[in-house]
Amino acid sequence: GGSFLAPLLFGTLAGRWIFDAPTLSLPALLTGVGLVTVSVATGAAFLTAKTRPQLASNLRTYGIIATLAYLIGVVALLTTVVVTDAGGTAETVLSLPVGAIVVLSVIAGGGGSVLALSGKHRAWLVSAFGLPVLLSLLVALLLYPTIYPPTGLTVREAVVSPLALNLVTILGFPALLLVLWYFKFLYGVFSGPIKGEGYKN
Repeated sequence: GGSFLAPLLFGTLAGRWIFDAPTLSLPALLTGVGLVTVSVATGAAFLTAKTRPQLASNLRTYGIIATLAYLIGVVALLTTVVVTDAGGTAETVLSLPVGAIVVLSVIAGGGGSVLALSGKHRAWLVSAFGLPVLLSLLVALLLYPTIYPPTGLTVREAVVSPLALNLVTILGFPALLLVLWYFKFLYGVFSGPIKGEGYKN
């Protein structure tokens, strides 16, 4: 339940923010569904690369279905935005950069599905992680140059002074190193395929 609701709610709130639309509006809800499906697709790709062939086959099916649902959802979302001009972003959606992102998403999703069906699970994993990267680029394009559409606040207006940025950078650097070490430790512990009751390094 939590694994489903967390990306759904986060995506819906992100859609509400990006498109300056009500929480239960179609653009906001489609954004939430999109985040759920891309999470399932990347999660299935990751687990497929880690599990035995029998379980990997089942996960692969879920991943391919989620990828297809994500691509259909993105097209539906962008079509809705163009028709309703949600947040005044219709012109941006019809621009060349957004079109390129959609095409690259289709290539990454379709190519990843082919790789999954051919048993190249690690290559599929790389391809699957391209989808959230492209989604992030899409969000950045839709927001630019504003950071908060309801008020029209731009990135330039929201930036704090250089002194504060320098202090945060200096004080936050040790914490960043700790986080990076922790992720390296986790990936080291869970490296290799699952074998019996644990991981085979």
